[in-house]
Amino acid sequence: MSAVANLRQVLQRASHSAQSRLDSDRPLPRALRGLLRRALVKPREAEPPPRHYIPPDLGVEELFARLRRLGTEYVVLRWFDRLPHVPKGDDIDLLVSDEGFAVLAGLLRRSGGDGLVACDVYAESGPVGARYQGMPYYPPHLSRRVLSRSVETGLVRVPCTEDHFLSLAYHALYQKGSASGLPSVTPGIVPSASPKHDYAGVLARLAAELSLAVPITMEALDEELARRGWRPSPDMLQRLGEANRWIRRRFATG
Repeated sequence: MSAVANLRQVLQRASHSAQSRLDSDRPLPRALRGLLRRALVKPREAEPPPRHYIPPDLGVEELFARLRRLGTEYVVLRWFDRLPHVPKGDDIDLLVSDEGFAVLAGLLRRSGGDGLVACDVYAESGPVGARYQGMPYYPPHLSRRVLSRSVETGLVRVPCTEDHFLSLAYHALYQKGSASGLPSVTPGIVPSASPKHDYAGVLARLAAELSLAVPITMEALDEELARRGWRPSPDMLQRLGEANRWIRRRFATG
């Protein structure tokens, strides 16, 4: 038997022993169980990222004009008030229907370069190359709702005010976590003192427009999202929690 094969057998026996202990009547402490599970799970294969770039001969305004002419179903998810200007180092976040993804991807580039505007493109059902951490950006039925209720602002299509509030809160809590800068009362969570965007300010403005009396804290927003059917499923929270300490602390995932 080769040294490689022998090593493989040793690792398999160790994996089986550890898994048996995880399933026994005397489980390991929660923190250690989480570490072991993450060590034993086969790593997800690399896939194309959602990042695309607008070609210089197209430009931001012409991209959206063309999508309008083609009847492509999409929304710019947030920070759309500044368009067509995109600050250096920033990007445009787009949610698009599954059918529209092929159209949009055909207009954009996969490789970047100096001066090219970046776009992160997420498709409704989360196909490979248009999803977040290996799963749909939002639960597909919520993406369908955002797309179907979108409104046109002149240059681009955007979520309606209610969906803007809900989708931005979802993004801030479950995808950005403490990096959003939102206040939190969850033990061990220290919000960023210098978030990239003013999540708290925009969410407060949208809540006021909707006459929602919800405190702009991570925990209060999470309860509001749960009440409206926007909290991720336990399985999604488990996966999102791999990179989000607030989720792990609040929901004790892993």
